[in-house]
This record gives sequence, structure tokens and C-alpha cells, in this order.
Amino acid sequence: MHWIKPFALLIILLLANGHSLAQPPWIKAAPSDARSSSTISIDNTTFAVTFKGDFTEAERDKLTQWLKLVGQSMTTVYGRLPLNTIMVEFIPYRKANEPVPFGKVIRWPKQGISFYVNPAISLDRFINDWTAYHEFSHLMIPYPGDDAMWFSEGLASYYQNLVMARAGVLSPLAAWQKIFDGFVRGANDTKRQDLTLGELSPQMWQNRSFMRVYWSGAYYFMAVDIALREQGQSLDEVMLGLQQCCLHKSRDWTVTELIQTLDQLSHSRVFSEQYQQSINSKQLQGFEPAFNQIGLGLKGGKLYQMKTNKLGLSQQIMTQAIP
Repeated sequence: MHWIKPFALLIILLLANGHSLAQPPWIKAAPSDARSSSTISIDNTTFAVTFKGDFTEAERDKLTQWLKLVGQSMTTVYGRLPLNTIMVEFIPYRKANEPVPFGKVIRWPKQGISFYVNPAISLDRFINDWTAYHEFSHLMIPYPGDDAMWFSEGLASYYQNLVMARAGVLSPLAAWQKIFDGFVRGANDTKRQDLTLGELSPQMWQNRSFMRVYWSGAYYFMAVDIALREQGQSLDEVMLGLQQCCLHKSRDWTVTELIQTLDQLSHSRVFSEQYQQSINSKQLQGFEPAFNQIGLGLKGGKLYQMKTNKLGLSQQIMTQAIP
């Protein structure tokens, strides 16, 4: 059982981390005069780390080790982290009975992530917690604006499971099961079927339609990834192209501009064609065939490997493709 109140539990634990909140209302900020800083280098990326609040030396060492492991795990997407410098701040919240009760992406003035943590919890539990993999995945794309929450949260919800599998935290089948279970939660979120995904996404908070928005977005990226791989490409490769061409640019992006760029990078219309289907949908449905496409069957809500010529695709997606 989690300690968070029901509405906060819905927002935070079911893949709705509250990126547009300054901080959750039930967490008081750590004292501003208690802080220490350090830097960590992973390949071409420097983490500028700030511990805001009271941490023991052992706790700082543990969180530093965790950050290194997560950072290295993120390089399984395309061989490096998306940014040259990433700001990371740790804020203690010792009442939590989980390692990371809250995380949020920081986009300005420098990009990074703020983590509220219970530093007394074991390193193993930190490594097995999904929050950091989700938050770091956000940094692979520019922020497309509040109107396109489905796009940014969908990417992070899809990639958090891929990265955890590639890092060995989850088995490939367990990672696919988590994605499937997320789609089921999205399909069961039927509160506003009068609205298309494009209409609902800007109203996600008012309608509390987190599951449909997040997991419709994740399904978009899974469908795109499958389509690209059937053309001899992958979502990983296109994300690398985006990193090389565009993440260093200081500018605002719309989701349509991002999709046009991704089409150009993939020399296809995969992103825009799937966009039209997703943005006009009024319910997350019809996702089961996508699992069959990659060689996974379904029985009683549980996925299993089928003996088909598509068997390798489910494994390929959960494997690092770019050295």
C-alpha cells in the first residue's frame, strides 16, 4: 500500500507525475540553507547535482550511485544521454514508504529533473523504481506545450519500460506486460468519450483523464516504433537524429512541428499518419493486434511469446539497437 492520498496517488503513481506542478501540495520544501553540490560525468554528459536538504554522506553516495546507474541505463536508447548538461536536484521526503514519491522535469533556465526521495530506502528499491527512467525519457524531446501532454507523457511512458528492460531491471516480457496493463488502464478511462484525444489532452487535469492521455500517447509511440522497424528503421534511430539536429536549439516547439521534423528524419510519414489516427480517437482501443504484430499472444490478460516469424521483434525493441 502506498501512503499517498487517493487523488495524489492517481496523479503520481499511475504515471501522472504532475510535471506542471511546482511541487506536490502535501510536500514541504527542504530548508534552503541546507544544500551541497557535486558533478557526475557519464560519457558526454555532465550531471550538475544539488542535494537540497539534510542528507548523510552515505545517503548522498547512494543517490549518486543510483543516478549513475540510471544515467547509464538511458544510454541504451541511442548510445548517449540527450543533453550535454543535466541539472539534478534531490529533496528529502522521509515520510514516504517508496524511494521516489515525486519527480518533475525542469525546462528552464536549464534542463534537468527534481526528485523528492526517501534516502533511507535501499539502493535496490531505487533501481527498481520507474520514476527516474520516466523523467529522463522526457528529455529526449523538446517540451511540446501543455496542449500536447499526450505526446510528451506518451513518449516517457513508453520508453521508461524499454529502458528498464534494456538495463536488466525488467525482463522483456515483463516490460511488455507493463505496457499492455497501461493500455488497459487507458482503455478503462472512459470519462470523456465525447472528446477526442486532441481535445482532451489540454483538459487532462480538469477531467482527471490521466490514464487515457498518458497511455494513448504511449500507444502512439509503440505503433510508430513497430511501423518504423518494419521499414528497417527504429524509433531509437529517429530519436538520435532529433538529438543531433535539434535538442541544442533554444526555441519553442509545437507538437506539429515536432512531428514534421520526425517525419523528415525518418524519410517517411509514419509519425504524421499515426498522429491523425491518435489525435482524433475518442477511446484507447484496438491495441491488442499491435502485440500480435511483434510476436506476443494474449491469454487471460497475460502476454506470452508466440512461435511466429515475428517472434524476434518484441525482443529487438527491448534490446539496445544503437551501440
